[in-house]
Amino acid sequence: PLPQSREVAKTTAMEGFEAFTRLSPAPDVQIDKAKFSTVQRLLALRVPKAKCQLLMKELKGLVLDLPRQRSVINDPQDDSMRLLLLKEEVKDTALPTLSAETRVRAGVDELAVTEYELHLGYDYFNAEQILRQMLPAGVEVPGSFETVGHIAHLNLRDELSEYRHVIGRVLLDKNPRLRTVVNKVGSIASEFRVPTWELLAGDTSLETEVRQHGIPFKLDFGEVYWNSRLEAEHRRGGELIKPG
Repeated sequence: PLPQSREVAKTTAMEGFEAFTRLSPAPDVQIDKAKFSTVQRLLALRVPKAKCQLLMKELKGLVLDLPRQRSVINDPQDDSMRLLLLKEEVKDTALPTLSAETRVRAGVDELAVTEYELHLGYDYFNAEQILRQMLPAGVEVPGSFETVGHIAHLNLRDELSEYRHVIGRVLLDKNPRLRTVVNKVGSIASEFRVPTWELLAGDTSLETEVRQHGIPFKLDFGEVYWNSRLEAEHRRGGELIKPG
């Protein structure tokens, strides 16, 4: 038998005439999001709005290049100007790496240089970045997962067992379309290859809906084996169903 903390209780509820599986609730994991707050102190050029595209092209190797972060922002001191943010490693306000030709074309020497503090936090970083900070060094961070509708299902290694609910919480936080994260428990003994699931985070219900080729499949993931690679079979089955 599984230890109490690993117990997987499954109950059946009625919704109209349909029964669906519910798992035991997952522990309420609290993440100290403040620990992920960072500040990058950047140099920024004050650029006329009309020259932003030109400057971004001419200074391509120096301009801030972070996912989901704009490199051009409004200048709080002048509506007609913009701040062109430079990479964190750019520290010399003289920008000595620029060639004389580039400086003339872009008019760099005519631009004012200022400082800008870029604040990044938990909401900015992706799941892998967050988990790399939370899990012990040397532990492999789960890099991918499968989904069935709004349910993400994992098959975590034993070394990740004690961190499984943290992993589930982070995946839920970082993937807005998900409502449930589960992990496979033990080996598959069912005749129909349906695993036993443990809830890691989110909604306890395993009722979900998948749409393929315009056909909606409403299913109980606790009772049905679903493999997205069997798409052709799913389509064939849908075509066999006739109105009435």
